[in-house]
Order: sequence, then C-alpha cells, then structure tokens
Amino acid sequence: MMKLEKHFQGSRLSVLSIANILNQPKESVRRRVQKLIDYQLIKKDTNGGLTVSENYLKLIGTFSKQTQKDLTKLLKTYDQHDVINPLIELGETAL
Repeated sequence: MMKLEKHFQGSRLSVLSIANILNQPKESVRRRVQKLIDYQLIKKDTNGGLTVSENYLKLIGTFSKQTQKDLTKLLKTYDQHDVINPLIELGETAL
C-alpha cells in the first residue's frame, strides 16, 4: 500500500457525501467525480470511497512550486514598498 493510500485508508468520502456537502444534485456530482477519475486525479478505494491519486499529488506539487515563487515575488514587492509591517499591524488589531 502506498503512503498516500495509508493516509486516506478508511475514508468515507463518497459521491453522495460530496453532493450533500455542496448541496448539489447527486448525478451532477457523480459526473464531475467521474471526470476526475478519468483524469486520474482521484480514485475509488476497495470500499468504494474516494481518495486522491498519486497523479493529483504530482499536479499539486507543480502548482505549489509556482505558488511559492509567486508568493515570494509578492512579498519582495511588499517589502520594497514598506507594506509588510503595516499589514502585520493591521492584522494584529483585527484579532
């Protein structure tokens, strides 16, 4: 069993539970879930529950690297314009 499968073992996520959470028709959710299965981003486990696949992790890894680069660029821009400290102070007063 792969590391990912161990983490999600016993998951009770199903098309019906997703439909209920999203307040969407079951058939619409089933079609969307099937597309994700076809794209090999999620899969059904041996008990019929839904779980993410290894392909999903590879895809998200690609996005997370780009997101990290974008966030770094944004923070550098904020730092150059002396915006970080005022944002931190604003956040602390909101708490």
